[in-house]
Amino acid sequence: MDVSLFSINHLLIKFKSSVLIHGASGKRKTTLLHLLAGLFLADEGDVLLGASNLSILFVNERAEIRKNNQG
Repeated sequence: MDVSLFSINHLLIKFKSSVLIHGASGKRKTTLLHLLAGLFLADEGDVLLGASNLSILFVNERAEIRKNNQG
């Protein structure tokens, strides 16, 4: 998946925080959520969730992280 129009240098969300993501249609909000959930893999860089680098995990490992840590 080409997410070249999407760039975040650094984003830190503290554990058990609530975050609002808003913007106009087509601005890649859903893409960001899919990256954070490990449903998409970043074309470059890393997506870290706690100590886990989602970019190097297998599909079933990412699913386990979603099940136990996201909601």
